[in-house]
Amino acid sequence: MLLQEPDEGGIFEYVRQARPANDASEDAALVKRVLSGEQKPEQANVHAGSVVLIRGNEHLHRVTPVHGVLPRVLAVLSYESTPGVTLNEYTRLKFFGRCS
Repeated sequence: MLLQEPDEGGIFEYVRQARPANDASEDAALVKRVLSGEQKPEQANVHAGSVVLIRGNEHLHRVTPVHGVLPRVLAVLSYESTPGVTLNEYTRLKFFGRCS
């Protein structure tokens, strides 16, 4: 949920179904095309109060660089249907800034 829009940037971009379900591998050629600008990702029209539901493990996604004084503030909600599954160390560090 986007709580605060930044002054500039912070646009949510995505490529649908860039990875097969339940497969952590990435399509390196697709990633290269997106990063080089050869393939343009879709952009979500997201404003403060918007909720985006995405299976992040299946879709390549990113946010454009944020500029200005006002930061982009969001709440990330995560759901796992399998009991006992937790976020991996990389994800905990990225979202919370620590692993413990």
